[in-house]
Amino acid sequence: MLENGFVKLQRDITQRKWFKDRNTLQMYVTLLLRAAYRESEFEGITLKAGQLITSIRKLMEATYLTEQQTRTALNHLKATGDITVQSTSKFSIITLNHYPAPQPDNTRDIKRDITQGITQNINIIRKKEECKEEYQEEEEGASPAPASVENDFSSCSNASEHLTDDLDRQRLVKAYGNTLVERYEAKFRAWAAAKHAANVPMYPTIAKWLAMDIAPREKTPPTPQYPEPVPKRKSSIDTEKLRRAVMEQYRRKTI
Repeated sequence: MLENGFVKLQRDITQRKWFKDRNTLQMYVTLLLRAAYRESEFEGITLKAGQLITSIRKLMEATYLTEQQTRTALNHLKATGDITVQSTSKFSIITLNHYPAPQPDNTRDIKRDITQGITQNINIIRKKEECKEEYQEEEEGASPAPASVENDFSSCSNASEHLTDDLDRQRLVKAYGNTLVERYEAKFRAWAAAKHAANVPMYPTIAKWLAMDIAPREKTPPTPQYPEPVPKRKSSIDTEKLRRAVMEQYRRKTI
């Protein structure tokens, strides 16, 4: 018997006559869980989807019902046409007449899709590294670009979509400044003319060059605005009068 997985339970099971009978419902669910989900072989007997080989004793152990309760539940299911029982001297073959149609095994398709996804990710990472090395060689003049530079470069663009998608001149100017962008525009035109790479997009290429050469310009923090100092108020005390009063007091003490 399978220990893992799921089974389908029809919604119209609530319309069965035996649905309110706990023992019969328990028996039906047990048979549904133990039935073969696809055609298989068991001791030389071919079982179709929805069939199982069992006995009264095994069903008693699985459902914790007495022998009489087990037989009564099976009779209820046979009377409503939900199961068919074919008995032999050793066991019984029970067929669930309303068992859901077997679903195709798509495990291989899932494994194939996962493998293809992993391979694509590895190729993307590898292509990005090749693009970086190619650019560094062009800067150092170590080796000339291959004749198929246009095709190779387009594949690099596909490999780094997060850098090439939706990059335009306005965003580059915002990140690096207009002067630096103009300098790289001239550099790209010279490079494209020398390599005959007419179909290579300009600004995605410049964006990758700038990302490898220089970090984006940080925004200058705004100059703090301090309030103007409040002018000091002139003292309203007459210093000459104060000086005279102090001298008069001192003169009185010395006499």
